[in-house]
Amino acid sequence: MKYVKGISVACLLAGALLWLAPNYSLLRISFNAPQYPRGDPTIFLFANRVEGETNEFQVMTRFVGIRFPPKVPELETDIMIHLFRALGAATFLFGLVPFRFRRWLCVLSLLGLFGLAGWGQFRFYQSGHDLDPEAPLRMIVKPFTPPLVGYIKMGKITICHLPDTGSYLVVTAAFLVALSMFGKVGKGMVSNGDIEGKRGIGSVLSGCHE
Repeated sequence: MKYVKGISVACLLAGALLWLAPNYSLLRISFNAPQYPRGDPTIFLFANRVEGETNEFQVMTRFVGIRFPPKVPELETDIMIHLFRALGAATFLFGLVPFRFRRWLCVLSLLGLFGLAGWGQFRFYQSGHDLDPEAPLRMIVKPFTPPLVGYIKMGKITICHLPDTGSYLVVTAAFLVALSMFGKVGKGMVSNGDIEGKRGIGSVLSGCHE
C-alpha cells in the first residue's frame, strides 16, 4: 500500500467506493417456482428502492404471506444513502490522519460496515417472521429467516439472494480499510522522499525488504 506524506491511499479509495455504493444495486433477489419454467423473476434491491420484476414478486409474496414491498423507512427515505455516504466521507478523512490514530479509526469504519450488514439481515428476519395470516399458503409456509446472501426453500419455491454491484464495492472498501490498518508493514514502499527523487531506487527496494 502506498503512503504519500502520511496519506493512506487505501482509505481514500475505500471512502470513495462507499460513497458510490448506494448508487448501485446491493442485492439481486430472484425466485424459482414451477409456474416460471422459462426464467426466474428478479428484483434489484437498492439502498432506497426496489427495481425489477416487482409485479411478479407481488404475486408470489401474496401467496407466501411476505409483505412486499416491505414498509420500512429505509425504502421510503434516503436514510441508508446518507449512512453509506457519511461512512464513506469519514473513511476518506481517516486516510488523512497519522497511522497511529488511523488504525483505530479504521476499526470504527469496519464496525460501521458490519452494522449496516447486520441491520440488513435484521430486516430480512422481520420480513420472514411478519407473515400475512390470511395468505393462501399460510398452512405450508412457516416463519423463516431469509439470508443476507444465499438461498432458502419454501416448498417448491426457492428464493435466492446474491450480491450485486453495490455489495462488491462495499466488500472491496472493507478490504482496503483492513489493509490500511496494517499499512505500516509496507511503509518503505513509497514515501514522499522517493517521489521527489531524494532517494534512489536502491533505497526504495531496500525499504521493501525491511
